[in-house]
Amino acid sequence: MKKGFNKLVEVLREPQRKNHDNPSGNPEGNKREKEERIKTTGAGALAGMIVGGAIGLLGGPAGVILGGVIGALIGNHIEYEQEKERRKKLRK
Repeated sequence: MKKGFNKLVEVLREPQRKNHDNPSGNPEGNKREKEERIKTTGAGALAGMIVGGAIGLLGGPAGVILGGVIGALIGNHIEYEQEKERRKKLRK
């Protein structure tokens, strides 16, 4: 049983040995692109929440809450995508 355990430990350590020089597993080696974290201001979420809540008025109190939450998520996502495109254009 100990022999099987040692073999298991050896197999689990194998990927660590292969990626020792390149821990990220990036095929480009040490050429890493600096990834920037994209932060949103919250304006898109606020606008989406207001619009979604207004549309949700048709569904009563539950509709206002559900519409506001869904609107906020969509608004935040739209703002995120716009910021990502803006940064991509600045890099070119």
